[in-house]
Amino acid sequence: MTRKSSRGSTNIAEGLLQAALGRELSSQKAWDYGWCLEEHRRSSEAALTHDETHSVVLTTGAVAALEAATIALLRQPAVVNLYDPEEFWSIVAGLIGTLPLDLDESGLKPLIDARLQRLLSPPPATVLFPVSHIAMPSGCLQIGPLKIGAAKSVWASLPESVQKDIAEKTSLADIWWGEALEGSPNDLILCAYTTRSQLGRAYHDAAEDFDDLVSLALMFEANLDELELYSLRGDVYRPGVRGIKTDRHALGEAVARDSKLGRELAATILTTGIFGPSTSLHWLGESTFPLERLLAVNAIRERATFLLSTSTSVTRRLRLAARWHAKAHWSTEIDDAVLALGISFDVLLKEKGNSPGRVHAERFAFLVPDPEERRRRYKRFQGEYYAARSAVAHGGRSSATDAAFVRRMAADVRAIFYRLVDHVQTRAIQTDAEYDTLFDELKWGEAGMVTDV
Repeated sequence: MTRKSSRGSTNIAEGLLQAALGRELSSQKAWDYGWCLEEHRRSSEAALTHDETHSVVLTTGAVAALEAATIALLRQPAVVNLYDPEEFWSIVAGLIGTLPLDLDESGLKPLIDARLQRLLSPPPATVLFPVSHIAMPSGCLQIGPLKIGAAKSVWASLPESVQKDIAEKTSLADIWWGEALEGSPNDLILCAYTTRSQLGRAYHDAAEDFDDLVSLALMFEANLDELELYSLRGDVYRPGVRGIKTDRHALGEAVARDSKLGRELAATILTTGIFGPSTSLHWLGESTFPLERLLAVNAIRERATFLLSTSTSVTRRLRLAARWHAKAHWSTEIDDAVLALGISFDVLLKEKGNSPGRVHAERFAFLVPDPEERRRRYKRFQGEYYAARSAVAHGGRSSATDAAFVRRMAADVRAIFYRLVDHVQTRAIQTDAEYDTLFDELKWGEAGMVTDV
């Protein structure tokens, strides 16, 4: 720790100490999360939780001290990387509010120092949540920080220290899926995520990485139609965090026990018209998402792990391109899919700063070595993909744009994505400048080609 950062930590601790010394018991209702709002923490209604039955309020000077310390903490790299900024205010509020009230300055200081140290150097977090619409893997599937599989197998894969901590401090009986860890039918799919980020930020990162894994699995598959993963069918069967993304397969099984649940699986439409009133039933059905099968090839699994475990401007760019491709896949409208795929192309092919469509077309062409094929690819990108994307962006649509066009466009996005990931991983490309250099070398035949999966 440098002298400057050490002095900064001392000032933060001193500010927290002054905030703790300015507390008074109160009957006001505490709202710790509200301390992220300046108008609340400076209002007469602002109170902090002290224990299960009491709250505390701060003097004006103590509020200022807490405010200054929290703002200083929010500039610390550890806080920026590990916490949600709004939630962090409530964490600091809890750190101060729950301190004993009968201690003087000498008694409070070591407690504050210990809590501050834990705040800045927390243990890794583990996030557990069930997922919907994933086909049951044959075992515990581990990709980067994610473990996905039958609940028991995922639980068994956790370190004993994590299992013990959960068992001692949590009642699994209070969690609806907790029974799946203790002997009930092993048909529930659980995801475990290990991260340095904390609390709400940890869950956000877990959900994002899970969604990115699904997007990458789609992006790495050359022929989605062969696996009956047809695009333009909407996202009701898109894998997600179960409870946020309703598991329609589970609902389908539950219909046998409660027929009213069937209302959530099919739409009954009443229409009047030329033949009078009529009803129709609209129902969507899909197989579970074959995540393990999509990641069965070792090279694909390694690349997915690489993208989920590495954070550079280039790997973030590649993950973003996969998200836009997924948006196109799970959409129902051709226009939405074309626009999303156009953005995916932009993310993969743009140079630093604003680049015209001509540059994107050239880069699309440079990814193959054959001069004749490059000419055809340049014309296809400029005359078809870029034209369609521009038409949709400006409120129109090309007459040649249909579902087959969208799927062909998506296949080309996936093909160049695979090639670019291979270059990025094998050449250890990390910066946008190095990414631009790659295309310069491709242009002049100085970079090797890769073979599609």
